[in-house]
Amino acid sequence: ISIEQIVSKDKYKMYVEANGELLERSNDGFYYIENVKQDVDVKVHFKKIVKVVSKIDEGITYNGEIQNLPYEIVDGDGNSIETDMLEITYFDSDNQQVDGMLNAGEYVVMIHYLGDEYYFEDITIPVVVNKKLPNLEILKTTFGYKGITQYFDKTCLITDSDGALTLTNNEFKAVGSYDVLIKIEETTNYLGLEETIQIIVRSGVPEIIKLPSVRLGYEGETLNDISIIGGETNVEGIFKWKENTTLKVGKHSYKMLFIPNEITEYEELEFNYTLEVISYKETLRRIKTDRNEIYDLLASALNDEVT
Repeated sequence: ISIEQIVSKDKYKMYVEANGELLERSNDGFYYIENVKQDVDVKVHFKKIVKVVSKIDEGITYNGEIQNLPYEIVDGDGNSIETDMLEITYFDSDNQQVDGMLNAGEYVVMIHYLGDEYYFEDITIPVVVNKKLPNLEILKTTFGYKGITQYFDKTCLITDSDGALTLTNNEFKAVGSYDVLIKIEETTNYLGLEETIQIIVRSGVPEIIKLPSVRLGYEGETLNDISIIGGETNVEGIFKWKENTTLKVGKHSYKMLFIPNEITEYEELEFNYTLEVISYKETLRRIKTDRNEIYDLLASALNDEVT
């Protein structure tokens, strides 16, 4: 017998039963029943053809977690089909069954349909998990001059790779710029990486441990009349007033400088220094007071000698 298929064979799978027995379609497209001696109960029914479409073209990339194949189930018209009747099995490059795709490498994904609603042919999909290009975050590219050898080391960067790290030309002392080569070796899950970064050693900033001292200022004097005494820093240098100016009576701030001897290596510091300046009148008053105190002291001393 022959049965004409009335729907698209790309969208539906036709099944033919004779007396409850499923017939196989022959190569010529017909279904045959042999040795027919009585009436035959023939039934024809159809199932929608569905298939799995992978959503990746060139593999996926290692991310440190177990990954599953992203896919979509579609019918012959490209419509998405929802079903939870798929059995998905993963095999690694050693043909060992695994829970999913964790490490970089080649995998095979086998998909089997457990239901009866659709026609689905089991499918095997090869998948490649690519090695990841390491992330590299540079935490520090600028150093202050300290007069000693400094290093750009592992604490100056962050990477997610587990590859061996090599740093070249990563030692410096003098002020200037340096090209540091960072090399990360390739591993099971990460690609290798080489990157050159520029490190800047800027002039150092001196530390003032103890401020210098100055005497009392008098009306009519200038800053250059006020000597700067002492002071302590972590580098050698001198304190001086930034500019000469006539002093104002009262307490006022004036610009003071610390100039390091190694001026090309250390920054010059500028800061405010409070200076007290007294007026002519106050100066005379203090002189008179001091003179009276001196007379009193002398008189007391002379009386002691006479006694």
